[in-house]
Amino acid sequence: GNFQSGAGLLVLSGVLTNSGQTLVLNGATNTLTLQYGMILGGTIAPANGAAFIVQDGTLNGVTVNGVLDVGNTYSEAVLAVTNGLTLNGSAFIGNPTNNNYGGIQFLGSQTLSGNGTVVFGASVFSPSCGNVNPNALWLANAGTTLTIGSGITVRGQNGTVGAFPSCPWYGPANVSVVNQGTISADVSGGIIN
Repeated sequence: GNFQSGAGLLVLSGVLTNSGQTLVLNGATNTLTLQYGMILGGTIAPANGAAFIVQDGTLNGVTVNGVLDVGNTYSEAVLAVTNGLTLNGSAFIGNPTNNNYGGIQFLGSQTLSGNGTVVFGASVFSPSCGNVNPNALWLANAGTTLTIGSGITVRGQNGTVGAFPSCPWYGPANVSVVNQGTISADVSGGIIN
């Protein structure tokens, strides 16, 4: 893998095999940014104000205990998920105060489990697509299913869950969502599809 570090910053652009281990990020000194890399297994535990920031990359069977930032810091951020994602914290998909947007792409039938919250940001606009409501949890493969576990809450202002067959994500339309958790369009003037 390729690691860059300095001033408490760790940037991953390669592969980190983290199976059975916990990578702890302390907000006073550490930030982890995933840039076109992959993390295999284990737990990522941002604490004390730290966030696990994704610009582009893949999580393969990972647990996130803390803040997961997909589009809050970097607009057009995309995270691919294989072998499930356990979220015990908050995943910020897009930014609530500007037009930054992001998405989590589930490759194959996947489960989003844990006791966390997905928070969609405010953006309804993509520079390349126009008004499309681009914050998303979407499936990349036809005939697959996203299962939202019983401890997961999906909320926020503007987002899409399931199929995203148009710009900017271009997933198939014939997918399924099984919601065992809570989906709440709880921000006035917002839309969750």
